[in-house]
Amino acid sequence: MSSCARRPSQKTPISNFYLAGDYTKQKYLASMEGAVYSGKLAAEKIIDDYAANPAAFKSLSQPALAAASLAASVTAAAEIVDKSSSSL
Repeated sequence: MSSCARRPSQKTPISNFYLAGDYTKQKYLASMEGAVYSGKLAAEKIIDDYAANPAAFKSLSQPALAAASLAASVTAAAEIVDKSSSSL
């Protein structure tokens, strides 16, 4: 079993609880790029879950809603990083 197979994904079994960091399952293990990419993947999971069931997010506090908004911004920024790094 590879070390990647043992790493947690960004979406957890706990409702509205997501992980980001270089230790999670993604393609740039143990690096700054991996941490950023993991944040992008976590943001995508949050956005997908919100699109599928917005009512599940209505009970969140104001800081949690701000974090979801930040997640969308991280996704946009990470896409820019992905595009610029692939052109190198």
